[in-house]
Amino acid sequence: MHRLVSAGILAVVILAALPAQGTVMIFLNDRELTERAQVVVQGTVVQQHVVPLQGRLWTDTHVRVATSYKGYLQAGQTLVVRQPGGETPTLGMQVAGAATFRLKEQVVLFARPAGSAFTVVGMALGKYSVLHDRQGKLQVKRDLKGLSFAAFEPGGRMTVDHHPAVAAASTLEALIARITSHLTTSGGGR
Repeated sequence: MHRLVSAGILAVVILAALPAQGTVMIFLNDRELTERAQVVVQGTVVQQHVVPLQGRLWTDTHVRVATSYKGYLQAGQTLVVRQPGGETPTLGMQVAGAATFRLKEQVVLFARPAGSAFTVVGMALGKYSVLHDRQGKLQVKRDLKGLSFAAFEPGGRMTVDHHPAVAAASTLEALIARITSHLTTSGGGR
């Protein structure tokens, strides 16, 4: 019941939010992302194209899997992530808070099937970019522009953080250790 009331309040907040504020959602930590995802993979973006469907633009991003941490995908397979938004020579649509991808980008994704493609769990929260730091170590970072996070205080009062922008970087090794730990304690995995 509390979740239903919380969801209703969150819906009101989202509808009342100014367009410039972006998308408001409940923050999901790595454990929650791992639990909600059917697949957790590390891979490389190999292709992107815009698909017009039912009067809207969608972007299909093809990610070649290098390592699968959860789910049924194997190294070498490609998953297609479909997200709202995209740009053609005559039309453009952008959805605040959707994960963004670049060709050849290395990523860690928390995803679940949605029709003939996959969707990123938690919008931009479910996509980490894998980057090399100055010492050559692999880091992961999330771009959370366009997302605001609602939270409920112990008394039931809701607050919204409109300024997360970019989440703090972590090492890829630490992220994989957290995912593995979550899978071990939850009994999830393949």
